[in-house]
Amino acid sequence: MYSICHIIRNFPPVRYILKKVWSGSDRDVDKLTVDVAVLTKHGERPCKLEFISTESGLAKIRFIYRNKKYTTDSHLGMIYALQQLKSKMNDYGLTLKICSCCAKFRSQVDGSANMLKGKCHNDYPSPLLSEPPTTLIWNTCNCFEPAQINSFIEQLAQEVAEDNEQKQHLPESNK
Repeated sequence: MYSICHIIRNFPPVRYILKKVWSGSDRDVDKLTVDVAVLTKHGERPCKLEFISTESGLAKIRFIYRNKKYTTDSHLGMIYALQQLKSKMNDYGLTLKICSCCAKFRSQVDGSANMLKGKCHNDYPSPLLSEPPTTLIWNTCNCFEPAQINSFIEQLAQEVAEDNEQKQHLPESNK
């Protein structure tokens, strides 16, 4: 009896239906859809990004281009899901045209797991501003400059090293 039930349960159409019915553990809670552009060797292509926060507190990103979709794994923070998406797109020679992928963007540690904010080190808004303007990782501007793709840990280490160098030069300029 058990083996017959096991065979029926693992039959592909039945397994698919059961998966759809009982898969309520990782439902989308909050979803933000953003229209972005992707840089290819042939120019820009319009697409969509869905930033998804799941019921279990995890984050993932869905990339949509025409009818094709790619969803990242669930991560603890949105920045990690975006890093996975950026590396996957880099494998195909594509670059997202968003602030997080710009060479002039520096992420800002804000105490949250998602790290959605950063600073734009660009003279675009106004060269008279005393500090770089704060922006979100999915924003974009006309002065986009593609950044080198590296791991998130390497990127944070470089930013910390740059901050330390700037702090060391500040006392010297006051002398």
